[in-house]
Formats: sequence, structure tokens, C-alpha cells
Amino acid sequence: MFLVLLTLAVPAGYLIDPTQYWDVLVVVVSRTDLERRTLTGKERLRFSMTDDDRAMVRRELDAFRKRVTTGTDSDLAVRLRIVTVLGPLRTLSGPGPHWLTPRDITPLLNGRIPIGNADTVMVFAKTGDRTGPAIPVSHLGAAYGGDADLEGACFAGITFRSGWIDGSGTTALHEWLHGLRWALLALHGFDAADFPDPDEGRNSPTCCPDAPTGDGPFADHLLKHHLSAKMIRRADAGIGSP
Repeated sequence: MFLVLLTLAVPAGYLIDPTQYWDVLVVVVSRTDLERRTLTGKERLRFSMTDDDRAMVRRELDAFRKRVTTGTDSDLAVRLRIVTVLGPLRTLSGPGPHWLTPRDITPLLNGRIPIGNADTVMVFAKTGDRTGPAIPVSHLGAAYGGDADLEGACFAGITFRSGWIDGSGTTALHEWLHGLRWALLALHGFDAADFPDPDEGRNSPTCCPDAPTGDGPFADHLLKHHLSAKMIRRADAGIGSP
């Protein structure tokens, strides 16, 4: 297995003494090779990330990191550790449509990639090109709490076709917020009403009258209006570095 390890450096002067860090281990899977059952038998689908795909993932991550910093007035910062794995990813969960779970990614980690102090493991895997056959997925992303057998880290699995991620940071931010919410409720004793479910933004949010709709606007709303200073001081999955 060939690994490339790269840590994103935070630009000088961008952060102003953040109160807390949230560490994210990002696993970019270069190849997907999945055999799946269909109504007519079996099919095997293979996809490889292109340079454009990798560049878009980098833009997505950078925008995600900046939106967390901006949304919390630099009180909370995301630290990214990016690992590119040749793969291939050979399993996705569900009978179809599929989704990515910690169990699917564990064989690629398998002691070779230390989770370390990561509060979230975020995985990007390609399921299709812009056109042509593709692996059917139920959602662009799937999220699990820190009780999902990843050494206490939360999980965000993003499965995409080329062009599905726009580089705005919304996809990564939305899935990351699910893990943040799990930690606040499960580990730190906050109530569900204290920090609404990020999915609530897809319909008509009931948390407050001025809440916007849409994954992106609602995610920014959660950071600015629901993530209190007390929450930020406790913002980790129980294993992160303060």
C-alpha cells in the first residue's frame, strides 16, 4: 500500500489563539473497486480519483476549515491531517443504494494509518465519473459518532461522483457537524435542543424562527448561533488535544 502523508499548514496570522482544536484525520481513497449484486447478477465497478477530483477535495477541506474558524470567531479551529491511500476500497454498506461506514474503511487503516488524537476520521471515496455507470449511494455523506469502533473518533464518510463536490466546504462541514453534535450530547451532557441536528436545515428548521434552510446556510447558522463558548471549550470527541 502506497501512502502519501500531508498536513495542511495554517496560514500565519489566520487564527487568533483559538480556544480549542478539533483534529480531523482525512483519508482520501484513490481507487474504488466494488463488486455488487444486482437484479440480473453481479457487476464490478472501478473508479480512480483524477487530479481534478483531488484538487476539489483539497478546496473542499480548506473551505471547511476556514468556515469553522470564521463561524466561531477563531475560538474553534480544525486541524487536518491528510492521508492519501491507494486502496482500493472494496466494500460499501447496504444492499444498494450504498453508504460508507467505519467497517468499510477499517481494512484500509488496519494499523497502517494511526488514528492518533483524531476527533474525526473523514473519508473521501469516489463512486463514479461525471457520466456513465456509477455505484448507487443513498447520500453524499454518512456520519457516525465516536462509538463506531474507530478508537473513539467520530466518522464522516463522503462518497461522490466527479463534480458532486463544489469546493464550498458545505459537504465536509455538514458531516463534521454530526460528529460534533454527538460529542456534545453523548460526552459532554448537552441536550438535543442545545445544538440542533444539522439535517434539520433541509426542511423548515424549528430550532429558531430566523434559521435558514439548506445544508450550507444552516451549518453556518449552527456555528454562529448555537455553538456556545461553553460548548467550544468542551469541543472534542474525548481524545483530541486542547
